[in-house]
Formats: sequence, C-alpha cells, structure tokens
Amino acid sequence: MNLPNILSMFRLILVPCFAVTYMSDANHAGIYAGIIFMVAAITDVIDGYLARKWNQITPIGRILDPLADKLLQLTALACLTIKGIVPWLLSGIFLLKELLMMIGGAVMVKKLDDVMPSNIVGKLVSLGMSGAITGAIFFHEAAEKSCPKLFPSVFFALTLLTIAAFVIYLINALKCLKKKSIDLDARSGRLKL
Repeated sequence: MNLPNILSMFRLILVPCFAVTYMSDANHAGIYAGIIFMVAAITDVIDGYLARKWNQITPIGRILDPLADKLLQLTALACLTIKGIVPWLLSGIFLLKELLMMIGGAVMVKKLDDVMPSNIVGKLVSLGMSGAITGAIFFHEAAEKSCPKLFPSVFFALTLLTIAAFVIYLINALKCLKKKSIDLDARSGRLKL
C-alpha cells in the first residue's frame, strides 16, 4: 500500500472522529470538529497530488480516495442537517446522487474491474463542498445574524453542480461500458474518451 492510499485510509478513520466530536455537547466541539474536517480535507488534496506526482494512481486508490472523500462529506452534511444548518432536501439530493454513483462504481468494478476517476465538475463540487462545510462549521452562527440565507444558498448552488457532475459521470460511464474499457491518461489519470 502506497502513501496516497494510506492517507485515504487515514481520512476514513477521521470520519467517525469528526461526527462524534461535532455532535457532542463538549465546549468548543464545533471548533475541534472543524479542525478534524480540515485535516481530512487536506489529506484529500495531498493524496491526489502525490498519486499523480509519483505516478502511484492505482485501482484501489481510485476506490479508496473518493470513498473516503464522499463519506466525510456525507457525514458532515448529515451533521449540519441534523443541526438545522443545511436543508433536508439538499442533503437528500446529495445523498441520492452519491448512492447512485456508488452503485455505478460497483457496476463498473463488476463489468470492467475498475472505476472511473472523478470529472472536473465533480472535483469542483468536492472542493466547493469542503469549503462550504468548513465555513458552515465555523461561521454559521455569525452568518445567521447578518445573512441567514447564506449557507442554504451556497449548498443549493452546490447541489445544482452536483447534479451536473452526476450527469457527466453517467454519460462517461455509459461510454466506458459500451467500449468495455476505462482508458486513462497515464500522466494525469484523467479519463480518455
């Protein structure tokens, strides 16, 4: 197992740590949970960078990395929704999209013994979602006083981008299934169609 995959495993371990910390009644729980979330989000950037730089993009890494990323974001969204910061409908749409993508990934593994990398829109959504979650964890109380619709609006925009990323993923998945292969650029790890 290479270092990028170890970082993805570490991010998986941080998911329950974040949830337990954020939902606790301890003093400054939100700050500690925010720090845990940021550390996990940073490992997402680092593991992808190292995998590309060291040419260590592996099939297990293409499963572990998005799995850890999505579990972290879904857990954080669930916590924010329970606390009333993110509307239930938006979390539900995001959850449905992620479940459909997991099913799609399982189909790709079964049919092609591999998974597709995320598309550029999906990466932008992931980056935006990490930023919005971090902002909501640290600043939702201040935003409630000055701009109460800020975080619901941000998460609504991210939900629309999430739907666009899913449509792109679906189109690319169907093309790969038709070709019966997932062809990746050796240097960038991006899908070649």
